[in-house]
Amino acid sequence: MKIRGTSGHTLLEIVIASVLIGMIFVMITTLYATSLKFLRGDMASNDLDTLLALETMARNASTSTDAVVDMGGSQLKLRIDTNNPSTATALDDQWVSYRFLRNGAAFELRNRTVLPPAAAPANVTVADREVVSGLPVLGGAGQSGFQLLNPSTPEGAPTVVQIMLVVSGTANSQPRTFLTSVALERAK
Repeated sequence: MKIRGTSGHTLLEIVIASVLIGMIFVMITTLYATSLKFLRGDMASNDLDTLLALETMARNASTSTDAVVDMGGSQLKLRIDTNNPSTATALDDQWVSYRFLRNGAAFELRNRTVLPPAAAPANVTVADREVVSGLPVLGGAGQSGFQLLNPSTPEGAPTVVQIMLVVSGTANSQPRTFLTSVALERAK
């Protein structure tokens, strides 16, 4: 027996409405939490720039045939043989150098490219270009720097360049460390 004039919702309609309201609530909560993180400065805005700088250095290191680390690990010089096929002489090779330089209270990562003929490049100076403009790297002992692993290896074992970038954090976040190791090509 049906009662006329009454209307209502089925259980299925109520469940569907509840699920939709729950999904909207989750989206709003996620958006709110993300905006709070952004306003507090926890999001790493410089991480992309840091990864770009690290990838550029790693790519050059992987195609180089020789590497020199000097100035207490703050400068890396890479010899890149651009000839195809490779030549035995180093006089026609290109040199690329990277260095962490103090500029006021901060450090900058700068680089210099020297085209042939050059025995080795001069040291990188403040006049050379920044790898990534405004990258807030931390320098000094235990901070950003370069290191050669297995520098004088027996034939067949590659020299490995280790690159470490420590990027200063914001007022509410800790410094972040980016580390990569790259094996050099063998001189042919």
